[in-house]
Amino acid sequence: MPHTKNAFIRTASLSLVCAIPLFLSAVSHASEPSTANSLRLQTSVEDVNGVRDIEAGNLNDGLRKTLATLSRTTVASQRQPLLNNLCATYIALEQLSSAHSACDAAVSSGSRNAVALNNRAVLNCKVGNAKQCVDDLKQAQRLRKVDEVIAANLSLAQQTILIAAQ
Repeated sequence: MPHTKNAFIRTASLSLVCAIPLFLSAVSHASEPSTANSLRLQTSVEDVNGVRDIEAGNLNDGLRKTLATLSRTTVASQRQPLLNNLCATYIALEQLSSAHSACDAAVSSGSRNAVALNNRAVLNCKVGNAKQCVDDLKQAQRLRKVDEVIAANLSLAQQTILIAAQ
């Protein structure tokens, strides 16, 4: 079996908690427990440069490393996890304009990218675009049927829409 540099796969991604009560944003630290009204971001499963910093809550260091690696990476399959992490980090840092670009790029980078769809959904919820939030989560759930984060986010988003409609 050929050895490829940076081809480590972690068994799970970490969720960053991003509290979105009734589509109003407030960010929690990744180390805080998730609450019933918290949407969760996901990092990539791949062990790419910057992901461990992001998961440890060192968002600025993780962002710097992710951007540096992206600037040197041209292969789409290697860019995809970096774009997923970039999207999640910009959302967590409340840099929503940058998050929009990164999240759209992450979704566009692969047709079966449930993590990217989940993260873009969280962004859409943060900015009050409830329909797109739910649509992205439904698509993510079709791609990854057994994902507790996506299922919980979809349930919360749907409940929030119902409450807001009352």
